[in-house]
Amino acid sequence: MIFPNPVLTGTVVLLPQAHNSAEDVTVCIYTAGYKLVARKNFYGVLPGQLVQVALVDNWGQSLGNGVYYVVVMVGQDRKTTTLVLAR
Repeated sequence: MIFPNPVLTGTVVLLPQAHNSAEDVTVCIYTAGYKLVARKNFYGVLPGQLVQVALVDNWGQSLGNGVYYVVVMVGQDRKTTTLVLAR
């Protein structure tokens, strides 16, 4: 779950899928054309812990307006959702 969505600011809060113990979480953000623009790693995320994700690419530039695919990986579990950025 990502909120807010659509987003008007430079960060979103993400609730990773359910897990039973501290897990590493990887968040990948892709453009609508499936180009990877950001990959963020969060280590030792506890069950139910929120993760704050800055909407910047791998080179430190703010993401532009548009639709993005967000892939969240917790262990072997992988979930995909969409994110709308409208500043």
